[in-house]
Amino acid sequence: NAQKKQIILEMANLREDMLRTSQGMQVIEIGLRVELITLEPFTMDISEVVQIGLENRLDLMNQRGFVMDARRLMEVRSNSLEAVLNVVVDGDVSTPLGKNKPLDFRGSQAGLRAGVEFTAPLSLVQERNAYRESQIEYQRQRRTFMEAQDNVKYDIRQSWRQLNVLRQNFETSRVQIRLAALQYDSAVEATSDPAQAGRNQGLNLLNALSSILDAQNSLISNWVNYEQNRLNIYRDMGIMEIDENGIWKDDFYQHRAGRIRPTNEHRQPPPETDETRVSAEEVIRPVVFRSAAELNDLSTDSAEETQASQ
Repeated sequence: NAQKKQIILEMANLREDMLRTSQGMQVIEIGLRVELITLEPFTMDISEVVQIGLENRLDLMNQRGFVMDARRLMEVRSNSLEAVLNVVVDGDVSTPLGKNKPLDFRGSQAGLRAGVEFTAPLSLVQERNAYRESQIEYQRQRRTFMEAQDNVKYDIRQSWRQLNVLRQNFETSRVQIRLAALQYDSAVEATSDPAQAGRNQGLNLLNALSSILDAQNSLISNWVNYEQNRLNIYRDMGIMEIDENGIWKDDFYQHRAGRIRPTNEHRQPPPETDETRVSAEEVIRPVVFRSAAELNDLSTDSAEETQASQ
């Protein structure tokens, strides 16, 4: 009986050690998973990003073309507003009057006239109004182009700054997960300490698990927002290229997508084999973990039953 009690106590101690080790491994697993999550680097500075955006944005190119069209129209209408000086020469030859000689042209009956025609810009009212209208349109297109440039610069700078903020927030969330894991480890140690029984160990453990979950959600949220802003900044620069499958030509996304997409056959579960097949007649017994106090009570009851039988 004493030997049986000793074996049961040793098993209980081993169980406690295994539980403590597994709980410690959970903390290590949380830390390892956090370290495996990384951000894609973005090394371009803000001046380089803005310059690339101004050179590659197609909407800016179209707007610049509108400005040049308005300028050409203004130049064409300005040419029609210039002063005009024409030299006019006119002459005629006639036949003598009262004679039936229609072909009797004589020099004495000839006349020659010369003159000058001058048109001043002040008299070109319609042309002047059209030229003034073209000037207004040119200035309007020019200011629209400047506004588009300012909007592009603002969007790119905003995405670049937000990218740096999210990178720092991501690292902060990583630190929060490490601290929450340490808090969970301390709560687990407190629950296994008999001296601290009845001090809300269960509530502390739940709070620690909730802190880990909140920190993990914050980490994933910052990662998603970082990738979203990284997509936005490449889009705002006008250098985002999409392949024939509709995927961005980025090393990260191309590596994730792969060159061969899975078909329906790849999505099906693998067929069952003799080793993995489980029949309905088989009974899977659940594993029940008992505390050290319950094991001690069971050992005492078994010892009393043995003594009563003897």
